[in-house]
Amino acid sequence: MTTSHSAQSTSQQLAQETERLLGCSVTPRPMPSLSRQDPDERIESLLEWMVGVARGASGAVLLVDDQGRLRVKAAVGLDADAC
Repeated sequence: MTTSHSAQSTSQQLAQETERLLGCSVTPRPMPSLSRQDPDERIESLLEWMVGVARGASGAVLLVDDQGRLRVKAAVGLDADAC
């Protein structure tokens, strides 16, 4: 076994063990697709991905508006108007 193959194998084993311990994927999110999205779409895409990785049923991103109040920017599995 070569050194690079051994390092790759060790890296794969570490990723598999991490996924097993965390109970979720550690696979990187493909960034090229995010770069073509506007900021609101990026937030929603990342939220959908994070909810899926966490095996959650719902999630929300709240950001501070110009008046200093929290506003729902994205919601998955929830009615954004109800937040």
